[in-house]
Amino acid sequence: MIAAGNAVVFNPHPGAKLTSNTAVDLVNRAILEAERAIFILDKFNENELFGNELSVFSESMALAYAMNSDYENCMLQLEKAVDYADKYDNSGCSGSDERASSVKSLLSLLGSDARKEYSPIRNTKRFAAILNK
Repeated sequence: MIAAGNAVVFNPHPGAKLTSNTAVDLVNRAILEAERAIFILDKFNENELFGNELSVFSESMALAYAMNSDYENCMLQLEKAVDYADKYDNSGCSGSDERASSVKSLLSLLGSDARKEYSPIRNTKRFAAILNK
C-alpha cells in the first residue's frame, strides 16, 4: 500500500488478488449494513429518542465514505448527522446540559482538524454550509 495525501494505492501481489478483492468487498458490505441499520433505527425514531445515536452513526458513515474518497455520500451523511443532532436537541429527549451540546459538539468536531479524512472537502461551500447550521 502506498499512501500520499488523500490517495491510497493498493498494489497487492498477483497471488493475493482474490484476498485483496475479498477485503475490499467486506469493507463495502460493512458500509451497506451500517446504512441499513441507520435506516431501520430512523424508522423507529418517531419521538427523536435515538437522534443522538443516529447523529453519531451518520458521522461514522461519513468518515467511512471519506476514507473511500466517496465525498458525495460523505457530505450526505454529514448533513444527516447534523440534522439528527438538531432534531434530538429540539425534541426535549436530552437533558439541559446535553441539549446545548449535541449539535455544538458535532460541529466542533467537524470544524477541528481531528478528522483528517475530511481535508479534501473542508474548503467547499457545502461543508461550510454544514458548519454554519
